[in-house]
Amino acid sequence: MLRRAAVIAIVLCALATASANAGTSPSLRLLDRSPLTVRGDHFTPRERVRVTATADGKVTRVAMRVSASGTFRAVLETVTVDRCSLVRVVAVGGSGRHAQLKMLPSPMCMPQ
Repeated sequence: MLRRAAVIAIVLCALATASANAGTSPSLRLLDRSPLTVRGDHFTPRERVRVTATADGKVTRVAMRVSASGTFRAVLETVTVDRCSLVRVVAVGGSGRHAQLKMLPSPMCMPQ
């Protein structure tokens, strides 16, 4: 009887975690500019994700697997950006869920 209750409790916890992640949209956050490093959150656990970064007209892609907690950290070794760069990063998971990060140039970088 105790074993059955433990199994039911574990299954309910797993379902609660899955439903909590399902209602949250994936997101991207900038961690570093040199090299460009982003963190993805709220993706489907263990799915494959393709990250595409477009910076100053150059496109760089990297693929990876999301962790069991639904997060990943992508380091785009060949991409270095500064505050005057126009950057767009898109992460698309195998389930079709996606997130986007846009960084616009600082107003001080704009031509007069």
